[in-house]
Amino acid sequence: MLGFVLLLSVTFVNAQSRILSENGFENCIELSNKSVRVVLTPSLGGRVLKYELNGLNILYVDSAQNGLTEKPKGMYKGPSAGRFDFGPTRVIPKHDNLWWGMWTSEITGNYAARLISQIDKATGVQLIRDFELDPESSKLKITQTILNKSNETKRYCFWGRTFVKGGGATFVPLNASSRFPKKYLAYGDQKEIFFDPEDEANLKVEKNVFVLNKESAYKKYVMDGEEGWMAYLSTDNQLFVKKFEVFPDKVYAEMTACTMSVWFSEDQIVEIEPMGPWEWIEAGESSSFVEEWYLVDFESKQTTDAILEKVEQMIQKD
Repeated sequence: MLGFVLLLSVTFVNAQSRILSENGFENCIELSNKSVRVVLTPSLGGRVLKYELNGLNILYVDSAQNGLTEKPKGMYKGPSAGRFDFGPTRVIPKHDNLWWGMWTSEITGNYAARLISQIDKATGVQLIRDFELDPESSKLKITQTILNKSNETKRYCFWGRTFVKGGGATFVPLNASSRFPKKYLAYGDQKEIFFDPEDEANLKVEKNVFVLNKESAYKKYVMDGEEGWMAYLSTDNQLFVKKFEVFPDKVYAEMTACTMSVWFSEDQIVEIEPMGPWEWIEAGESSSFVEEWYLVDFESKQTTDAILEKVEQMIQKD
């Protein structure tokens, strides 16, 4: 009987994309190839719920949120897993119906799908997120488009806010011509910004790459790097890489004008955050930003050299 019920919960569209229920969420879309499975949910802000290689999910999923269709009263932490946003933070109006709200989902191709938000009156924005999984590899192309649905010019930027499972090591290339004394800044628990953070045992810079193992004494680090990638090596022996374009000649809108950041929550969650430039968007026009994700099995006790070589192989194939 159990197998019969499970079969009914899935609607097949084709072998590579289908609609299903996952973690209590309805109308999810699964994109898959022989080794990779991506699950998108329109619930709680239009997210990637699972990015799995050989059945193992790199993303942090909060089981307490399973099946929710709106923000519960008294819940202050945001949705989990593969989140995205737009900014700059603390400048634009709150947009809970985009961050927590219900989106719509549609399959757009054999390995492609789209999530579409409501129109947010406070910001004048509608968001569209397009996802395309490579048929043969782990490459997942993600495009967020900000549509200006208002009658006036807006200025916004892309903000990637993806949660991965904590406890691993983070790798971020630093800018040799950085404006920051240590090529990175740190944020404290009370959101203080430290331009000269004290070195700690878990943090090192090797080959001009910021390497942080496990949790940190600081809550968040920001960088103004220009190479356009970030990597995370999990305790499950998975190497997760984000690749994206950086625009040195454009203005970046966060207070520190950073192009990327990493955030930590004790030893449970790490947030991998590329940022896009601050774009003027005319009424009725749009602005898009692309992230490319990669995931590969990789022994966690490797040298930094070996990890950087693997990252280069992954992002240079295209």
